[in-house]
Amino acid sequence: MKQSRLFKMQQNSFFKSLIYSAVFLILGISSSSKSVAANLSSLHNFFDNTTVAGTIDAEEYSESTYFGIPKTGFLDLNVSLMLERAGYAKKNGFGLYDAAGETFISLFDGAATAGDQASVRITSDSQLLFGDLSFTLEGPVSFYLERDGKRFFANDSNNGVPQSLVYTGQGQQLSFSGVENDFLSSDRIIAFEDTWNGDKDYNDMMVFVESILQQPILTSPNDLKLSNAEGIPEPSFLSGLGIITLLGIAYKRKNWRKIK
Repeated sequence: MKQSRLFKMQQNSFFKSLIYSAVFLILGISSSSKSVAANLSSLHNFFDNTTVAGTIDAEEYSESTYFGIPKTGFLDLNVSLMLERAGYAKKNGFGLYDAAGETFISLFDGAATAGDQASVRITSDSQLLFGDLSFTLEGPVSFYLERDGKRFFANDSNNGVPQSLVYTGQGQQLSFSGVENDFLSSDRIIAFEDTWNGDKDYNDMMVFVESILQQPILTSPNDLKLSNAEGIPEPSFLSGLGIITLLGIAYKRKNWRKIK
């Protein structure tokens, strides 16, 4: 009896851990960590020189990030190369991958330099659009750095040491490569280390990922438009539209009965 209970407890713990892992994966939640013995002085200096309003603490990072498939509308990811100081800069490439599948989309090759940009769109029907290319996704997406056929994933680690540090916006304003950007809570800065057991300065490649969720806007029963500026329809508007629709149906039924 004791062994049976113990087995059930182990099963419950195992399935709970699977559920929690799935939730964190879907929501893109990752815990902040202070366990990395990293030399973050260069990141401190870069953030000091890059933020024109607000501050970014190089010690306040996460070790992973994911962007999910939107339920409605589409998600735009605008990626900017902020910095590349690696000795392997001319060999390093950067891209996006499907965390649940085997799809890899290269965004920058070794010829890319700071200031270069790339944009992708993820639709609610699990399609990723990049230029003239289209890919079918199975799950959330994240990013990788690649060199000589080897990939370093944004959510990867070696002996407990992350391959990248991820920073989430808190309303700061950034200025890099002659362009100013608002660093919002939906945006990320990903700082890569491009070697296993490297110097852990995480300034080999840094990218800014601007995330914009575009929702469908219902302006009338027969007119569906996409607009990022207006956002999701207000509940009062949807309720009013529903009432009007119901009244219309009731009126038609009443007249139909009179004619009959």
